[in-house]
Amino acid sequence: MKKLIPLLALSVLTSGCAMTTAGIKKGDERNFVRSMNDVSAGRAIKARMKRAHDYDLGGIDVEVMEGVVLLSGNVPSKKDALEAVRIAWSAQRIDQVGNEIKIKDKQGFVRNTKDGFLEKSVRTRMTADKLVKARNYSVETHDGIVYLMGVARTQLELERAASIAATTKGTKEVISYVRVADLPASERLRLTQEAESYLAPPAPQRAVPDFLTTQPMTGGYPQGSPAEQMAAPVRTAPLSEPIPFTPPTEMAGGPTAPAQLNMGDKLGKEFPSDDELGAYRTGQAGDAISVIESAPYYIDPETGKEIPVRFDANGNMVPLLIK
Repeated sequence: MKKLIPLLALSVLTSGCAMTTAGIKKGDERNFVRSMNDVSAGRAIKARMKRAHDYDLGGIDVEVMEGVVLLSGNVPSKKDALEAVRIAWSAQRIDQVGNEIKIKDKQGFVRNTKDGFLEKSVRTRMTADKLVKARNYSVETHDGIVYLMGVARTQLELERAASIAATTKGTKEVISYVRVADLPASERLRLTQEAESYLAPPAPQRAVPDFLTTQPMTGGYPQGSPAEQMAAPVRTAPLSEPIPFTPPTEMAGGPTAPAQLNMGDKLGKEFPSDDELGAYRTGQAGDAISVIESAPYYIDPETGKEIPVRFDANGNMVPLLIK
């Protein structure tokens, strides 16, 4: 028994390229019956234009989507453009005709190549964008002008698609025949909130605390406790002016060294200070020669005691034995 192919399926298989964007996929906002009507209308308009022998309509491109006919391209005279619009309105179930026909000579090979590349670029960018459902749109280009047709889920998506087309390299102008789908209010709200969240600017970085700085330290260490050192401003100076290095006097978590070390503490004897040295010499500080008036002695490094000494004829020091 031979199987009969339904008429509807046959129409889908024989419709050609116009059927590639029809709303036959699950989740599309485009209506299947409406898409089939668009395919039929497009085929009828193109066939009637070929039969118009008294008119030059070969440079016109026809695209039908959601009951809207888009006519773009070039014709040599105004009467040709008017005839193309009349033929477009003669198709069944047409709600709008977008007349974008220009009165000029046909485009050359270079311009056609640029338009083809521009159309692919816009289509690729829309497909990659998370906010645009690209399969709901049809993209046509002519002389650097991008024509958008189809259905947008929200007004924000429509604006996003137009922005993508406008910012694509090579675009001179964008003309949109896209309509917004009649979705439930809850679905529109959800899609709008997702889009706004995606487009929201990133959260600002946390501010640097007051006791920290993003500038490199070019001066010495600040003095004081660790907290005071962190809070102290950094001293800067031009590169030509050297800044002396001042080590910290107190570091957290470890022993600290005294500012001055008196060797007399190690020997059990207090060394005289600079002010007291004058009691053991004559003359003024800074004189080239000083005479020590006290008896000579040296300090035993083990006991710390003063050992009297004398000097022999050769100037050698001889310790005196203490009985």
